[in-house]
Amino acid sequence: MYVHSKHVFGMVFFLCAFLLSPTGMAGDWVAESEFRASDADSRSFLISLDRTIGERGLAFVSLGETWINGSEQDMDTRRQSVGGMLRLDDEWRLTGYYERWGRRGDIISDRVAFILARDFDQWGFSANAGARWITLEAGAPARRDRNGAEGPPINIPVNPGDPDDGEVIAEDYDTRAINLGLRLRYRPSEEWTFAAGFTHYDYDRDPTQLAARDQVERYSASAVTLAQGFLDRSVYLDARYDLGNYRDLSVYVSRDRSAVDGRDADSIILSYLQPLSAAWDLRLEVGRTQTDGFDASHSVGIGVTWYP
Repeated sequence: MYVHSKHVFGMVFFLCAFLLSPTGMAGDWVAESEFRASDADSRSFLISLDRTIGERGLAFVSLGETWINGSEQDMDTRRQSVGGMLRLDDEWRLTGYYERWGRRGDIISDRVAFILARDFDQWGFSANAGARWITLEAGAPARRDRNGAEGPPINIPVNPGDPDDGEVIAEDYDTRAINLGLRLRYRPSEEWTFAAGFTHYDYDRDPTQLAARDQVERYSASAVTLAQGFLDRSVYLDARYDLGNYRDLSVYVSRDRSAVDGRDADSIILSYLQPLSAAWDLRLEVGRTQTDGFDASHSVGIGVTWYP
């Protein structure tokens, strides 16, 4: 494992203490929470807090969790991130953040990323670069399940081996991913905004190894399943229409390719923003995802934003 979890919570504690310091003014805060659920038996919850720092800075922290009810086992993952944004001048801004994601005892991912963006009158663009350190933890060798079917087992911790008895030691699977991406934005009118983006990922170890049974014998079913979400590339299109009175309607279309099994996942999300008052916004969304070789899944989401 690259970074111990206590370091993550230490960073979150430090940033929260900074955010709570009496250096800001009323109206500097934004708090947001969102909940999503799909008919693929998954649910997720995210809460985030932003605070303006001075005239050009912004700091943010977020915590989230996802629950998946599988046919053989239930899985959950947690996500923590801290970061900030700095306006370099009236046109340029730089964003950086650290994120930890994963499931204890199975899979851990630590990510550092930076985004450099520039805005013009109608056009805007941003470039992003990041590094992600991934660990699949050894401890649950793949074997037939209780019914004799093929595939990884229910996650049961086991002895990884004793070298004194001539056993093969189960080693963690460590890899690093580097990502580079671009995003373009175009606003032809006061109402319409369009955006398109592309991100490519490069790994220092061949991630397709995780799709071969003889390469995943020492990792849990949940770790191998969650690793399918590591991407080779991602492309998306976004269109947003301003309905006036701070309301908007948007559609987001994306295609993600898994770096492990090469499957494409096509998603479309339709969302609607409705202010409830001067201090509260409500966002509703519906979505559909089609992954190669699987039935389509459908999702709904609700988000609330508070401007204290």
